[in-house]
Formats: sequence, structure tokens, C-alpha cells
Amino acid sequence: MLINGRPISSEWLSENADAIVEAWYPGEQGGNAVADIVLGNINPSGKLTLSVPKFAGQIPVFYNHKTQKRRDYVETSAEPLFPFGYGLSYSNFSFSEPTIEKSTISLSESTLLQIEVSNTSTIDGTEVIQLYVNDEVSSITRPYKQLIGFQKIKIKAGEKKQISFKISPEMLGYWYENLDYKTEKGKYNLLVGNSSQNLKSVSLMIK
Repeated sequence: MLINGRPISSEWLSENADAIVEAWYPGEQGGNAVADIVLGNINPSGKLTLSVPKFAGQIPVFYNHKTQKRRDYVETSAEPLFPFGYGLSYSNFSFSEPTIEKSTISLSESTLLQIEVSNTSTIDGTEVIQLYVNDEVSSITRPYKQLIGFQKIKIKAGEKKQISFKISPEMLGYWYENLDYKTEKGKYNLLVGNSSQNLKSVSLMIK
């Protein structure tokens, strides 16, 4: 169990411990909360709001970098120990391939992205389905992927649920050099999964 205010070097722990509970600074009821998780009274469902580096020399490390492949270090890769959006529970979940209602829309239209999430375990649980966007061609350099939505869904053991995201052009926009917020025409990749690294994609064209 980790109690800390910022990510710590935990590569050895990740290799030798069966599980890590990241409690941050949990407050006066933190002991009860952690005990409930360890004893199985509660099925955890939290996700990391940052990327955890392998060690201090790897900093900075973050998910929304500007290029698809960051340069590796001499001693190690640039990939984090635990990525943004990562988190485990006592349940196991699987994701289908995402589908999209209309693969081509105009700047005044919307479309619907759907994905089926299954609880493949024997324990009821809660999963956080995360939606990211990748803009293949833009007039300014944008993050390779950027979180634009999420849903936290309770799924019973053995149950499947169809999850829908309404996709509007405004969701895919960005602040440009003159502080104008706009969405450009072109191809976008919509990425869905349960962390910033475990994702399935579908393409959308805006004309």
C-alpha cells in the first residue's frame, strides 16, 4: 500500500508484489477505505489521473505527448511504468471492436460511437470506459492522443453492456495560435479502452 502525494519509484514493487494499492493522501477514513479494498468488501475501480514513471530519471512522462513515438532513453524506454487511465479491480473486462454510426460527417453533424464491454469474471464490478482522439493531420501540432470523454459503468458478473458516445465536431476541436477554438476538416481516429495504452480505434472523417 502506497501513501504519497506524488508518484514514487515503484518498479521493484511492480515486479515483486502481487498488487499495489495507491492510496495517495486518503484522509482520516483512509484506513477504513483501504481495509475494505484489501478484504474484498469493495471492488476498486479507480484510474490513474497521471502517468507513473519507472524511476526519477525518466521524468517527464505523460500520455498526451506530441508525436506517436517518443525517443527512448539510453537505459530504458520512454514508456511509463503505469500509464494514464490505468487501474485494476477484482473483475476482468473485455472490449469489442468499436463501431461508428456514420463514418463521415460535416461540421454541423454528430455521430454515435458504440462499443460492447463484457465482465468476463465472476465478480460484479465497475469499469471506466475512456475515449481519446488522434488528429492525423492538423495545421498545428496536436497531442498524439487526448482524452475527450469517459463513462463509469457498473457491469454484473458475466454481463455485457453496449456503451455509446455521442461524437460532435466540437469534441474534436482544439485551441489554435490565436486562441481560437475550432475543429478542422480531415481524418480523426477515435480510440476507446480502459487506459491510455489499452485502446481500440475507429476512424471518422469530417468534410
